[in-house]
Amino acid sequence: MGGFFGTTSVRPCVADLFYGTDYNSHLGTRRGGMATYDAESKRFARSIHNLESTYFRTKFEDELSKFSGNSGIGIISDTDAQPIIINSHLGRFAIVTVAKICNIEELENELLESGMHFAELSSGNTNQTELVALLINQGKNLREGIENVFRKVKGSCSMLILTDDGSLIVVGNCDSRPGPTRTHTYSDRQERRSHGSHERKQRVPESRLRNRPFPRPRRNRASAS
Repeated sequence: MGGFFGTTSVRPCVADLFYGTDYNSHLGTRRGGMATYDAESKRFARSIHNLESTYFRTKFEDELSKFSGNSGIGIISDTDAQPIIINSHLGRFAIVTVAKICNIEELENELLESGMHFAELSSGNTNQTELVALLINQGKNLREGIENVFRKVKGSCSMLILTDDGSLIVVGNCDSRPGPTRTHTYSDRQERRSHGSHERKQRVPESRLRNRPFPRPRRNRASAS
């Protein structure tokens, strides 16, 4: 299990990101992480914590000041330490996944034989999120790279990508069918929040209730499955 949350806005997003990610706390008890991108400084900020002995809020509340920017992603994970920040020929991007990759050993060997290496390990095993990022980097662009992931992965994989222009790319594949079932790209010109592994699109109201992680979905908007 696991769940991710992403937001991009015309205003600072840190509070929304913190509460939105915390909303997924019931989906995992091992790792929690957040990453933001600040367009002014052109820098990513990231933090990952172990949640096996305490709560997400307890770990992250005291370090919110280190985050800045209008776009961010967060994850509650029962598997890998994430988000991962990648710098490649596709540019810089942060990525989180909720995945069950059944052929991970086969893909790991294929990547190692092609000269790639893994820098992240999760409990001594390959980090699934890093593997997905390496498959994306095989493409000529992000779209081609994401399509490459779904050609090769057997199982399921939903991902949320934060690019170095502050945009969010949300891809869902929750039912083991080949290919991404849904793909959306959002920028800060379109205030959006993505909540996964089920992804919801909704406009953010001008007045926000800080004690709620995100506004209630409208009845005429169907959640992705």
